[in-house]
Amino acid sequence: MFNNRKAQEGEIVGKALNYWEEFRDLHVKELEPRDRERPTRESPPPGWVKVNVDAAVFKDEGTRFGVVARDENGHFVMAAVCRERVQWSPKLAEIKAIDFGLKQLERYGFPTAIVETDCQSAFLALKQTEVSRLEAGALIVDLQIAAKRLDSIQWNFARRECNGVAHLLAHTSCNWDAQEHWEARPPMSLLPF
Repeated sequence: MFNNRKAQEGEIVGKALNYWEEFRDLHVKELEPRDRERPTRESPPPGWVKVNVDAAVFKDEGTRFGVVARDENGHFVMAAVCRERVQWSPKLAEIKAIDFGLKQLERYGFPTAIVETDCQSAFLALKQTEVSRLEAGALIVDLQIAAKRLDSIQWNFARRECNGVAHLLAHTSCNWDAQEHWEARPPMSLLPF
């Protein structure tokens, strides 16, 4: 129902696209760097995929993850979102997003990957050889063990500007069930990218 009448499918899609354009105009411009050179996306080597991950923590809605994978030509390979009704600290949420990304690599059978996060503390924790017993220590160890099941993995830190699509997925995943996956064709929210 819309304005006390049954809305047509085209009208609903049109309204959704208008809302998307408003959202993009307000938020995506924030992803563009100010007063510095715009960072460029680096492609993975041939045969590899680059997986960008991000998390978003919301006070009353829990934590959401976004994952997007592209091939060496920058073409969309897959995307996934996950929503959990738990509020973690931002660092732990980002580490959980990396875990979700690794699970997608295994699910889709990608043996070689570059995993990028825009959370520097999570990135540094993954690079450490000695893991803290404090927050996320056990999860970091689990991630390092899971990474060994792949042929080759590389952890990268990416500035927010280069992680915008995963960021967008994490922030919009409330529109989907607990988990959603896309192969070959991205969700409509990613078509402008």
